[in-house]
Amino acid sequence: MTERDLTTQEEDELLSPALAGVEYELPVEGRRPWRLSSQLYVGFFGGAIATTVIAWMNATRLGLSQRDRLLIAGVGVVALLAAAVAVFVLDPDGNRRIRLIVSFTGIATAAAQRLLQAKADRRYGFRHGEGAYDSLWVPGLIAVLVLGTVEAVLLYLVIRA
Repeated sequence: MTERDLTTQEEDELLSPALAGVEYELPVEGRRPWRLSSQLYVGFFGGAIATTVIAWMNATRLGLSQRDRLLIAGVGVVALLAAAVAVFVLDPDGNRRIRLIVSFTGIATAAAQRLLQAKADRRYGFRHGEGAYDSLWVPGLIAVLVLGTVEAVLLYLVIRA
């Protein structure tokens, strides 16, 4: 190869990185998505309703389509119905199994919803880096306390029905 061939090869657009020089604007704090792994904690402590609301909000922040957000909601509804059936079958007296069922269905829901958000989250993380996420502490805690209580009451009413 001659030196001319090497310089032509170095300047070839085909061999240059596709995203070289492209900069993405970082969303303002409070509008950034949450880490997907943090949503598992909300699922464990708050159940299917809490993690579905958080996943829906996060999907909006990630820019997921309406179809994907409806899939996230559908997963939450199916998980809540599965929890109600499990409580009715496994814990008809209302013993301590309700908490275990809520935790199990919450984690399963968060895991399924994580799959629906993963592609957009990888894209976001690639563009903005590791430090570009909002904290889920306050919204997650509110979701766990409020929506977790709503789910526990709904499941308790299933037992009493």
